[in-house]
Amino acid sequence: MTCRAGGILLCAGSGRRMGGKNKLLRPILGKNSIERSLESMMSTGRLVQVALVVSEDVREHVEALVKNAGQRILCTVVDGGSHRGASVWRGLRALEDRQLDLVAIHDAARPLFSPASLEKCLDVAEAMGGGVPGKKVVDTLRRTDAEGNWLEDLDRSDVWRVETPQCFRYGEIYAAYKASEEAGFELSDDGAVYARWGGRPKMVATMEENMK
Repeated sequence: MTCRAGGILLCAGSGRRMGGKNKLLRPILGKNSIERSLESMMSTGRLVQVALVVSEDVREHVEALVKNAGQRILCTVVDGGSHRGASVWRGLRALEDRQLDLVAIHDAARPLFSPASLEKCLDVAEAMGGGVPGKKVVDTLRRTDAEGNWLEDLDRSDVWRVETPQCFRYGEIYAAYKASEEAGFELSDDGAVYARWGGRPKMVATMEENMK
């Protein structure tokens, strides 16, 4: 049986303005970050619904974008929370009636991921519980004191740069975020939330430059 997957697209971050305009609305070769991210999520054909979690300054744009998307996929617009974790939790609850097996959680500020990477992370999540995209660190890592003075070089052999979309078994990440909200934890990464409550997400190597 094919797993039913949903998506959460986070468009509600604060402090993302340049020149008075939200960074997510800045065009990149004709399309902004929200448009590019939503197109990539929809193009996999794996998602039955996407919850777009928004701040007030992008709501009008996102509602128009969803309307223009037609019937290709069910999209729901949700108000963001006071921090990233609260926004993810609102997105998860918006999807809870869809009987999902998997969910992909993505920051719209990273618009350059490929549908192939998303599909790979979904496959890993189905098999392992969580699939988190990223790249192994290749730069030298150095620890300093508060004044920038060298203390030591760090071993980078098992260090990764974490990206999104991060994919999980829906019921497991839902339970982890529910527990985090009830306990008052504010973790900035979905994989960290999953691991905090017993999950073991697997890193998935990506090729594209999926930068913010």
